[in-house]
Amino acid sequence: MSGVPKKKATFNLNEDVHQWLKLTAAMQRREMVELLDEALSAYLGWNKMTEIEKQELGLYSVAESDGVGRRPERDFFEVCKSVGFPTHEQTVGAQLLYYLNKQGLMVVDVYSNGYQNIGLLPEGPGCLLNQARQIRLQLTIPGRLRYQQLLARDSWEKQWSAVER
Repeated sequence: MSGVPKKKATFNLNEDVHQWLKLTAAMQRREMVELLDEALSAYLGWNKMTEIEKQELGLYSVAESDGVGRRPERDFFEVCKSVGFPTHEQTVGAQLLYYLNKQGLMVVDVYSNGYQNIGLLPEGPGCLLNQARQIRLQLTIPGRLRYQQLLARDSWEKQWSAVER
C-alpha cells in the first residue's frame, strides 16, 4: 500500500459554514484557557505558602546572606526584624530556629561564652529571648534543598500573581 498515492480530502464549504467552524474552534480554545486559568487559580489559592513558610524562607535567606556555606553572625532581634517577626512574635522566631536546627536543616549556634549549638543549651529556644544574643546560622545540604524549593515556589507564586493581575 505504500506505493499508492494518498488522496487529499477536500470539502466545498460555503463561507457561512467555514466562518461558523472557525468561530466554534476559537470558542473551544477560549473555554480551555478559562478552564486552565480556573484550575490554576484554585490550586494556587489553596496551595499558597503559609506565613511560617515565608518566615522559614526569610531565615534561609539570612543564613545565605554572606555567601553560600558561610556562617553569618547576626543579632537574634535583627534576624527577627529582617524576617518579619513582629516584636510579640519573637518567641515564634526562636521556636522556628530551634525546629530547623532539630530537623537538620540549619545549624544554629548561639553565643554563650563562645558559640554553642542551640540544641545543647539547657533553655533551648528560650535562650534567645532572655537578652540580645548573637547567633550564627548555616544551612545544611537538606536545608539548602528546602531553601531552593521554597525559592522556586515563591517565584512561581509571584509570577502567577502577576499573570492574575
